[in-house]
Amino acid sequence: MDAAQREKADKLWSMAQAVMWLPFRTFKHPAFEEAYRFSSQFPSYKLPSEKRLHTTLLDANYETVREETEKKMFDHMVWDKITISCDGWTNKNGRPQMNMLHISRHGELAHRHVDGSNETKSAVWIAEHITKDIEDRGPPNVLQFVADNASANILAEKLVRERYPHIIFGGCVAHGLDLLMEDIGKLPRMVISDRWISWANDPQRPPQTRTDAREAKEIILDERFWDKVHDIVMMMEKIFVLLRQVDAHKDFLGRVFWESWECQDILKNLHKSTELISNIITPSSCDELFLLFRHCWNGWTNIIHTTAMLLNPAYLSDEER
Repeated sequence: MDAAQREKADKLWSMAQAVMWLPFRTFKHPAFEEAYRFSSQFPSYKLPSEKRLHTTLLDANYETVREETEKKMFDHMVWDKITISCDGWTNKNGRPQMNMLHISRHGELAHRHVDGSNETKSAVWIAEHITKDIEDRGPPNVLQFVADNASANILAEKLVRERYPHIIFGGCVAHGLDLLMEDIGKLPRMVISDRWISWANDPQRPPQTRTDAREAKEIILDERFWDKVHDIVMMMEKIFVLLRQVDAHKDFLGRVFWESWECQDILKNLHKSTELISNIITPSSCDELFLLFRHCWNGWTNIIHTTAMLLNPAYLSDEER
């Protein structure tokens, strides 16, 4: 295939994508790439008919997916300890929907979907479905339950914990970190872009320009101010990196507690300082950051995170390994 032929083929694929309204990510999907790679080995191959696609081929693919799902469910049943998690939302009519997930060393399994169209989302309703999944799996085989930090979920966990005290309940770390970053952005001293515009347009500001400029110069030249700015930037970077890591499908359990602890150490240093350097970074604003982080930390960390950190070789001394 020369350059002109390749260009024509690319345009044909692009036109097909446009007229069929296919998402751009279709061409990077593993299933699409596998089908194209295999079919391209046979120049005489023709695409299946529409009838075959929605009859025999659809039935065959259904059987394949069913067999793979049953095997995955069997693997989960063989493994004796699992984590149960629920992910809830509301439909366009404001009625609750919920997916129950079972997680083990074999991966995640969507165990069942709960349609609450005729129900009202409440802690009791959530607790009933958590209890059903625990009983389906067998209480001794359930190690942990994880959900986001919504108030209904927290109350539901308390109801279930009374019946199953051996199960560890914890919040979703990714959800907690996301809420933490949102709350930090809502702090009243958070700098936003429209402050300069309102300052410049204020007719009462010009007489004070020289005084304000002198104050700004003192702040900018104060190394203690930039030390605190550096600490805050470091903390926000750690929170952002931690959020990206826990939200990825990778084993990160053994590092959650340690990374969170480092963020807290930075906040402790800011929290201990009672020195007023400027009206931007004050002891009270540092206290607000510290309290926000502690509140979120208490919602997402539990004994499993601590144990995973203590067993992580990266945090053990040579004698302990």
